[in-house]
Amino acid sequence: MGTLVAVLLLIIAMALRGLAVALKREGGLWLAAVARLGAWIALASSIWWTTAASAPWSTFHFPLLIQSLVLAIWAIDGVLSWRFRPVVIVSVADLISLALIAVGAFGAPPGRVSSSCLQSLPLWVGQWLLFIIGSGAAIVAGGNVLTSTVDAALAGRLRQLPRSSRTASSVMAREANQLTLVALGGGLILGLGWAWYQGDPRLLWMTSAWLLAAMAFTALSLPRGGERWFTWLTVVAAAVALSGLWAAPGLHP
Repeated sequence: MGTLVAVLLLIIAMALRGLAVALKREGGLWLAAVARLGAWIALASSIWWTTAASAPWSTFHFPLLIQSLVLAIWAIDGVLSWRFRPVVIVSVADLISLALIAVGAFGAPPGRVSSSCLQSLPLWVGQWLLFIIGSGAAIVAGGNVLTSTVDAALAGRLRQLPRSSRTASSVMAREANQLTLVALGGGLILGLGWAWYQGDPRLLWMTSAWLLAAMAFTALSLPRGGERWFTWLTVVAAAVALSGLWAAPGLHP
């Protein structure tokens, strides 16, 4: 129920933001922000209720893992949006969130919770919290570079968005990419100490995502074509991080 409420509130927030941009009403943006906050609270409550009532939180429980990822995406995107105030027509990160929730509700099996003793270790919990935050940041970064591209095309026709707004989306993508580096890197450091015991192939996926995010960050220093490389590498890093969260044992990158 909480997940359905979160989806409805997010759709309302997207509609309010679109109307606010089209009508140039500042109040609509604040209402959209309130609706997004309500969606975040509803989804967090759904996760808490599920873990308290029926299933302990686990990275092997795919619906809970996807909901946690979406929660991280909304939190990171919300903080960056509050900081940089982009005025966008279409948020790709929101569209990705809706798709992920649909996959979690209809397309992903609960999975099998294994090694419950292992999952009680603080290192394991900290590692996967960082992996979720890092993967969410990667998706926010990829979503914002795509948002900047899509809005640039739409603004050329509608002439609604100032150039400064598209610049804000690009800056948000860079900030989110840096958070990807920090969070995934921290999770990998925690995992190195006992990877010999865990034997989880998803570490390889997260390592690949971290390297791609690092390459994207380094590409910004290129004298020519740096922005183009940053865009493509950021999108690929988001896809690899998402694949890493869903990777089944034995599925190596």
